[in-house]
Amino acid sequence: MPDTEVAEAVGLHWSTVARKRQQLGVQAFQPTPRRFDWTEERVALLGTAPDAEVAAALGMSARTVLNERQRRGIPADKETRRIVVTPALIELLHLPTCEVTARTGLRIHTITRLRRRFGIEAPSLSAWRWQPAIPRLGREPDTRIAADLGLSVQRVVDKRRELGIPPPLRPRRVWKDEEIALLGTAPDQVIARRLGRSQGSVYLKRERLGIPRVDATRRTGRRRAEQEEDPDARRRR
Repeated sequence: MPDTEVAEAVGLHWSTVARKRQQLGVQAFQPTPRRFDWTEERVALLGTAPDAEVAAALGMSARTVLNERQRRGIPADKETRRIVVTPALIELLHLPTCEVTARTGLRIHTITRLRRRFGIEAPSLSAWRWQPAIPRLGREPDTRIAADLGLSVQRVVDKRRELGIPPPLRPRRVWKDEEIALLGTAPDQVIARRLGRSQGSVYLKRERLGIPRVDATRRTGRRRAEQEEDPDARRRR
């Protein structure tokens, strides 16, 4: 695609796209000229509809249809050659250019001319993409928002920090009875790994319930003593 169209699609300036293309060693876009066989059936379609519609039906560019129609002296379709400006079309002009093109089929220079006519400033694609997501920042996890927008988690975190929005609070995890039953049966760090909790959380919960802690060195010494004990005595016990 030309640098200007790529810039419109990604919401950057065309010079930024050109500089990045040159850094990557990518040649500039050059349209390949195509020659079409203008049969009688194809010529009969010229002027019966807008050049863009005729081009889509014939599988060629609107410029090719325009040049051939003008070369043969065929007038344009008088009823539909002008764009009918409706309130819905004016509302669409507030969207990024790539969205307007996809929804209306208008060319970029036509969209630019219409915006200039109605005094509409072209929005950036990045700002438009963030609009529905900004109210969710700080209320939903950054990972969920990033997945919905197709962005990296770091992009969402940076945007939230840029707007001064604190991260969402994690919901308190309630202690279950079976989790409490494990407290004091092994060192806190072992229990924390089993429950998927932090060691500090396990320590505070155990202290609040008055459950004595288990010393890892004491358990190791007892296990070593059991190993050195007479196997027959252990079996009798």
